[in-house]
Amino acid sequence: MHEVLTRRNMTTEPSLCSALENLTKQCRKVINQKRFPYLEERYRLEKEALEKDLHSKTDNAVSLPGRLSGDKQWRISRSEYVSGKAGLE
Repeated sequence: MHEVLTRRNMTTEPSLCSALENLTKQCRKVINQKRFPYLEERYRLEKEALEKDLHSKTDNAVSLPGRLSGDKQWRISRSEYVSGKAGLE
């Protein structure tokens, strides 16, 4: 199970999706009709990306870069120090 879903306990995933889709429909009622094709395509792409990420077997936290701000010793102590990256040594 996706790590975020293990912490979500106030509602179910289907319930949340339904509520968000209803809000989206309400918001679109006041949007210029010419923008609908653009918004529909963007919505479709975002939904695909979310579904792909939701079912991904990789741990995204592992692939994220380390912190680029903060004191060097503090970053080292948190294993967030990347030597030589963007001159932040």
